[in-house]
Amino acid sequence: MSTEFTEIWELQDVATRFEDHKTLIHPELGAIELDCQTLYTEDQGQALLILTAAPRSEAAEKLALLAVLGHQRFAPAPLTNGPPAE
Repeated sequence: MSTEFTEIWELQDVATRFEDHKTLIHPELGAIELDCQTLYTEDQGQALLILTAAPRSEAAEKLALLAVLGHQRFAPAPLTNGPPAE
């Protein structure tokens, strides 16, 4: 082993990395399937959740749509009482 590896190994400077799968439910887009990674601070006092969608997936398309729409709501569909007028 190299001396550099031995020195780093003796520090025991490691962090826990946790991976999971999450489903977020958006009120208008429905379920959004995301991968979740959790990174912790050294003392485990804080965690950073990183949520990502698989490239070219339905979830990625939904996230792209949300990036454009922001907090806007979709307009409700107009009510009709029969076939359209001619």
